[in-house]
Amino acid sequence: NEFNKFCYPLIPYTIIGFLYTFADYWLLQRYGGSIQQGYYAIGYRFSAIVLIATISILEVFWKEISEAHFNNNMDRVRLLYSSISKSFFFGGMVISAFVIPHSRQIIDLFLGSSYRDAWLPLSLMFYYPVHQSMGQITGTMLFAMGKTKTASYIGIFFMLISILFAYIILAPKTAIVPGFQMGAAGLAIKMIVCQIIGVNLSAFFVAKYINISFD
Repeated sequence: NEFNKFCYPLIPYTIIGFLYTFADYWLLQRYGGSIQQGYYAIGYRFSAIVLIATISILEVFWKEISEAHFNNNMDRVRLLYSSISKSFFFGGMVISAFVIPHSRQIIDLFLGSSYRDAWLPLSLMFYYPVHQSMGQITGTMLFAMGKTKTASYIGIFFMLISILFAYIILAPKTAIVPGFQMGAAGLAIKMIVCQIIGVNLSAFFVAKYINISFD
């Protein structure tokens, strides 16, 4: 019963997650083409480097939160969440702020001058890890406390809204339902805005569950 209660909400979340990932790339390929697809992939891959530290610590964080929550030690849960979330947010912000002004140089150094037009999607995607690190923290908090239903509902809502925004951002102005035709840069902006919305929604529920003020 415990296993079923934990895992069942993740089934629709996983299905929608596949559709969400597929839709982003498919819409960009359809309305932007392979060049825009490549520019976005460059920004996404480089931005993931900023998250290496977060990913490596998450497993330990999950274990500590699970143990403290199981023992009903909510003071420790609150302390861990507050200290880790703030330090990760600050750390991601510092790294992103350092590399954003050097986006053109990074492109020239690693990819060459033929990819120079990818600098704008890259610089925008460097904003993505700032809130993505918080998203991983709040998601881990919800999983560690067994709140998978809440995590699933938030994730599904975020992904469905994101698919709609992706169409509006990427569709051509001549389409039946016209869009902004912004290509890879537009998809990067969509990712950042939706990430901020999703993370703050998750943080609101985490604050509610551990009885702290929403920050």
